[in-house]
Amino acid sequence: MTHEISALVFDAYGTLFDVHSVTRRAEALFPGQGAALSAAWRTKQLEYSWLRTLMDRYEDFNQVTRSALEWSLASLGITAGDEARRALLDEYRRLSAFPDVPAALAALAAQRPLAILSNGHPEMLDAVVDHSGLRGHFRGGVLSVHPAARFKPDPAVYRLAEDRLGMPCRRPIAATIIGRAQMRPALDHLARNSDVRLTRIVAALFAAAARVFGNAAGFRRIGHMLRRIPV
Repeated sequence: MTHEISALVFDAYGTLFDVHSVTRRAEALFPGQGAALSAAWRTKQLEYSWLRTLMDRYEDFNQVTRSALEWSLASLGITAGDEARRALLDEYRRLSAFPDVPAALAALAAQRPLAILSNGHPEMLDAVVDHSGLRGHFRGGVLSVHPAARFKPDPAVYRLAEDRLGMPCRRPIAATIIGRAQMRPALDHLARNSDVRLTRIVAALFAAAARVFGNAAGFRRIGHMLRRIPV
């Protein structure tokens, strides 16, 4: 059995929006340490989200992001006042979209509904999506994990998208969570094959492949997998 792609669901942070655009503000506040702070902050943010889901101790992404910043500042020996902390946290509400994102979303939105499914708190997501001017592309909605009180990759999170888009769990999933590193080959393939059909795509497929095979090899392997999907 095959199914047409019904929708495309994107992650927000690191896929549509460049989390390391905070580096500019960090560097202005702490010269010579901006890149290191941004890298540590993002790594710890992800680690905290995974650990909280594993331990069943949910805190919203606002608090996770704040806690990750505090750890990163301390680990780098950076002394930051309240004003500097607020300035850095505010950057998550106006992250830069990657340069290729607006045109890619416009092209895809003309073919099928698009949605965002993100770890971000609804307030954070609304702010960054509105700041980017991209909201009009997401007919499927801008969805936060917050109602599930879990972070990715907990299955309850992906059911939020299935419910919103009308794809119950008992049926094959015709949407994929596309990660930043895999966006280009996926978009290229979709542009060439508007009638492509999927048997079943697990939400973590693209991101997992990139982690296993490495960035460059991951691009090639993902493109190869896409081309072998039955039509």
